[in-house]
Amino acid sequence: MTCPRPGAVPPAPRRPRVITWYGRATGRWWALVPWPSAPHGALLVEAPDRGVLDEHVAHLLAALRSRAGVP
Repeated sequence: MTCPRPGAVPPAPRRPRVITWYGRATGRWWALVPWPSAPHGALLVEAPDRGVLDEHVAHLLAALRSRAGVP
């Protein structure tokens, strides 16, 4: 994937129902992960780079699947 302009940050990997973005002001990666037991139905996750964010999101989604009994 190429960035549309110099210095732009490519988008994070997409996952169904997970919203991800790069915070230009914070310099961090963010994601809203659906989480039914959270007060607002989602968890806000942040990480220093896309790889770490993807690991956090994958871990949370695996935990959510195990709670729901989905393989």
